[in-house]
Amino acid sequence: MALARRVKRRPRADRTAPSASREERPRATAKLTTWSALFLVAMALLCSASLSLWLWQQHGVVGASWRERAGTPIPAWVESEEPIVSVGLIADLQYADRPDGYRVGSRRHYRNSLRVLRSARESWIRSNVSDVVVLGDNVDRSCREADFGGDPSRALSEVLLGFDGLRPHFVLGNHDVESFIGPSRPHLLRALGLESPHYAFRPGAGLKLVVLDTYEVSTYSAGARGEEAMAVLGRKRETSGTAALKLKGPGNLRGLDRRFNALGGALGGNQTDWLRRELQESDRLGER
Repeated sequence: MALARRVKRRPRADRTAPSASREERPRATAKLTTWSALFLVAMALLCSASLSLWLWQQHGVVGASWRERAGTPIPAWVESEEPIVSVGLIADLQYADRPDGYRVGSRRHYRNSLRVLRSARESWIRSNVSDVVVLGDNVDRSCREADFGGDPSRALSEVLLGFDGLRPHFVLGNHDVESFIGPSRPHLLRALGLESPHYAFRPGAGLKLVVLDTYEVSTYSAGARGEEAMAVLGRKRETSGTAALKLKGPGNLRGLDRRFNALGGALGGNQTDWLRRELQESDRLGER
């Protein structure tokens, strides 16, 4: 007599439903990837630190040693603890009494320039710096527009107040000469306290700084200098149209010829002769 044996079957799992382990698998993979990345970064930092330490042990001050071994002597004054002279530098204030806005794809904070200048002045005074080289563009060209004051002289005077108690040495920028274009250029020089837009000064013993007027021959110049600039641009751009000649971008020009646009300029012959004499004098006096 055969005995029937009842076997209890286990319920078949639903193969279509994802198991808990399958749900957790992507999370585990992400964690593993993150830890792997952190490990690689840590190893890279460790290798970099070890290499820097080895180079320092082998050569001391790495940069100086390499230059010396290459046969380039380092002047003693470069490594001296006391500087020969301290000079302040600032550029592109481009102040105008107008709201913030966008130009050439970037946001401009026109009125904030005066606050930046005040902060720089306080820093220079704390550091006992008197001579400050101002590398152009004190005002924004838009200060000529009626909507934003229409008076570049007033805008410039507000900027100049920020240099009170200092000795500023001004370099002319394109915004400066465009704001005081053509016949009004002498007024710009008087406001800046300049007898000439190109000059030299000595902030310390044995050191001469030379300032050049790179807009002497330019589309911003009046008279013969302006005509000379237009003639050069006409030859390079192969046109006589005023609008094309005053184009501030390179247009179709390529290579080094891209510099021949209305934003550029050149030294006149007299200024070149003056520069040669200044350099010869400095050579004779042993000035840097």
